[in-house]
Amino acid sequence: MQEAREATVGGPCPGGMAGDTCRMEGTTCLFAMPICMADAYGRLATAVADLPAGAPALIRMLAQRRPGGVTPMAEAVVGTLTHLRARLQAMPRRRAALILATDGLPAGCSDRDIPLVGDAIWTARNTAPEVPTYVIGVLDAADLEAGRAALTELARAGGSGAPFILTPAGDLTQRLQAALAQIRGDALPCAYTIPKDRAGAIDWGRVNVAWKTGSGTENIPYVARAQACDATRGGWYYDVDPASGTPTQVIVCPASCARIKGQASGEVTLRFG
Repeated sequence: MQEAREATVGGPCPGGMAGDTCRMEGTTCLFAMPICMADAYGRLATAVADLPAGAPALIRMLAQRRPGGVTPMAEAVVGTLTHLRARLQAMPRRRAALILATDGLPAGCSDRDIPLVGDAIWTARNTAPEVPTYVIGVLDAADLEAGRAALTELARAGGSGAPFILTPAGDLTQRLQAALAQIRGDALPCAYTIPKDRAGAIDWGRVNVAWKTGSGTENIPYVARAQACDATRGGWYYDVDPASGTPTQVIVCPASCARIKGQASGEVTLRFG
């Protein structure tokens, strides 16, 4: 049961810090939302859209939300993964990744714990359509030790290796943006599917992989097989040698992949013929 408190717009805010004042602002009522149901997180609060065009709608939505004091992690993860995997089934040439950003461990809805969340994340990472998970934790000193261990378990289940652990002190915004930028690069693919409707008409000796950045466009060299990847120049190769079968993927060598991931605004294009 919630305690009722009266407040006056422009006056002191009950329970707030010294100097706080109450103001009118549109918001979403937390208690009208089924926050402890996974289905609630499978429905988008704002439509998926390319950035930066989609940013204003997302910013407006976030500005209308207020923290509610609970952390329904299991419900949020299950619902979001359900939506992401359905989207990938409808758009098989796209890639998706889940970013789990939290300020604490599961609490407030049920006794569902970290192993349950880890199972959902592991399943999404290891079954088709594949969705990896990256984890960001904003933890204060009291939660740091237990939180780091739990979030590391989730990051490993999601295939990203280690979580990004941040603290509330200092420039949190800058450090959060840096973590998101690194995730964006890591999530970029280095294997590209060849369209099935084109495979029968492709001259496999006349395929180019072009990498475009703000400074220009270059063709990544073909190296025939993984063992021929150059440690500096990189290169690319087919998953199947065209002399013995029909390729289904173009795979970029580690050195070239690292350069691509380092330029999140770049663009990779497969050119046939």
